[in-house]
Amino acid sequence: MIDDRRKTLRQDKEAAAWFTVLNDATAEVENEDLEKFDKWIQRDGNRAAYRRIEDISSAAGALRNDTEMQAAARQALARPTQKQPGPARLSLRMPRLWGGLALAGVVAAGLVILIGGQAKTYETDVGERMTAHLDDGSTVELNTDTRLRVKFRLGERRLDLVKGQAFFNVAHDARRPFLVTAGPMEVRAVGTRFDVRHDGPGASVVLAQGKVQVRAKDVPEAAWTLSPGQELVLRPGVRAHPQTIGRG
Repeated sequence: MIDDRRKTLRQDKEAAAWFTVLNDATAEVENEDLEKFDKWIQRDGNRAAYRRIEDISSAAGALRNDTEMQAAARQALARPTQKQPGPARLSLRMPRLWGGLALAGVVAAGLVILIGGQAKTYETDVGERMTAHLDDGSTVELNTDTRLRVKFRLGERRLDLVKGQAFFNVAHDARRPFLVTAGPMEVRAVGTRFDVRHDGPGASVVLAQGKVQVRAKDVPEAAWTLSPGQELVLRPGVRAHPQTIGRG
């Protein structure tokens, strides 16, 4: 397992270096280097690694605004570059390759956030409220005495409302669904606005805009789709069905 993760990280770093070289608009890629790239990408796992770097590049807008990424970039670019020992090292001779390897350190940090899913926790005390600005452009308004855990990955945005109440204004991203768990409930959205309350063994969701899918975590076949203005409450021993707010 550890060896597999090391191999994947090495492939991601190599892929980041290749991506930088092949997308450098200031320099021409030589045929010799294209042949080397063709041999590299044919090796087991390298094509998938290169696609991961392409995905990260498309998500770079969020990373550029991330202070942790900016700090990682400064540290990576400030480090002296050294050739990597062993058969896995890249043999490109172009000077800009080393800039690519420096960028690989930044991309590796990005992989921790986008693929590894670095978790963040937002919390309010009794009588306190706050607005959390998430890395994807979404915002969450936390009510009093609320705790929210956020873990973004490359393929999904997952949040756990441990307790309390929060209003979610979700940035649209069809490739990464926005998943909120609260006690027995999981809410799935793409780009929408909704409120979730987690109180003891139960939870509720109110949809303000867009559309969400709600399911009971312990009963996979129990699922509902809400329309704006509807509320769903899940509590042990109580039959659940969507209700329009203001009606019985």
